[in-house]
Amino acid sequence: MDRDGQILLSDIRMDGVGFSTTCLIPPFCRGGVSGPVSLCYVVRGAAVWLRVETAGASPTRLLPGTVVGLSGVVDHWFMSSPALPVAGAANLELAPLPGAPPSGAPPPAAGVELLVGHAPMEALAFTNAINGAVIIPPGPGRIARRIARAVDGIEDELRDPEPLAGAAAVVRRLSETILMNIVRWLATEAGEAVTSPLGALVDVRVMRALSAIAKAPLEPWTVGALARVAGMSRTAFAERFHALTGVTPLRMVARLRLRAGAQALADGTASLEAAAAQAGYGSAAAFARAFRRAYRTTPARWRAGHRRAPERQGA
Repeated sequence: MDRDGQILLSDIRMDGVGFSTTCLIPPFCRGGVSGPVSLCYVVRGAAVWLRVETAGASPTRLLPGTVVGLSGVVDHWFMSSPALPVAGAANLELAPLPGAPPSGAPPPAAGVELLVGHAPMEALAFTNAINGAVIIPPGPGRIARRIARAVDGIEDELRDPEPLAGAAAVVRRLSETILMNIVRWLATEAGEAVTSPLGALVDVRVMRALSAIAKAPLEPWTVGALARVAGMSRTAFAERFHALTGVTPLRMVARLRLRAGAQALADGTASLEAAAAQAGYGSAAAFARAFRRAYRTTPARWRAGHRRAPERQGA
């Protein structure tokens, strides 16, 4: 592993990590967790298809045991069939993992269970810099085996009906172990699956800017202002940001503003005008046009397909 990887491994600390779970019964197409969070999905049960906005039009088939790392600022969908449309798809309905094992019969053999780890954007900074997803397939390899053991340990701690003292600390340490092994995989085993060197996937300066946008998308951001947050020159920052995320800084600002409006619509309480204001648009008409370009559906159809009870929200 090179110097960039060694530095990252020494600095990893998973504060604010949490875990949820969901079960999907075919046929289904569900949007993944979105927002200023970094994500780690573990596939259980049957295989599932994953479509990632920045990964092109072709979904990827994930076998049981696959681990996926990506960012909540990247749109993604889980599907029972790669032919299913994503427009208007409802989001995942997550249940917090802490507590005793769920009662009742296990899901049907054809069902897919997703174990979802989520942490503040800064904690899994490298996933936010990757133009797509990090996909670690299951197998006998040592890194996949160690990740699987850490996942089993986390689930054992969180499902314990009589948790021992220090359970939260153990879960945090095991989460750090998962992240360290994902970084190891990128550095040593990804091969052609990851075209950029590890040093190009991790840049805390760009992460500072991404975090600032995600926390306050309605701020009057300029490239110069974001460059100052990152501690870089305007030109160097713009080039680095595009290289890491695949979009310009201001395109990312627009994307996160629209997502704020989309989330307001999904909550079911905001009018079109209120959602437009939350996304920073001066009129509902301008918001609707931008929304349709980005989400390939109207705000009204989005609201109908995504409305859900607030307590069911994950991450």
